[in-house]
Amino acid sequence: MSDYAAKVGKKDLAEDYRKKSINILSNVDTASDLVGLIDGALPYTSKKPDDKQIFTTFADGWEIPRGKNGSWVASSSSTGWRLIASSAFNPLHFNKESVTYKLFQKTK
Repeated sequence: MSDYAAKVGKKDLAEDYRKKSINILSNVDTASDLVGLIDGALPYTSKKPDDKQIFTTFADGWEIPRGKNGSWVASSSSTGWRLIASSAFNPLHFNKESVTYKLFQKTK
């Protein structure tokens, strides 16, 4: 959002978005440090489950994993999105001039 705001000439808004992203990533880093999983991973849930507690997802009843003695378990999806966000990579941005995507290739 910061890049877009800067592109359309809204420098104040661009700076606000940049500061918000830094704040959010800082909070995520703090949470990751508190949890203490390997390589800064994020857990499936923010609440540490006890030995017998079971968390399930919204509708499908899938059980969220729980480690020994109620420890947190790393979530590959949350950790992956954290890495994408912290690298400032936008997976939804397509630059046709610098990257070739099959979607944009011309057919003969």
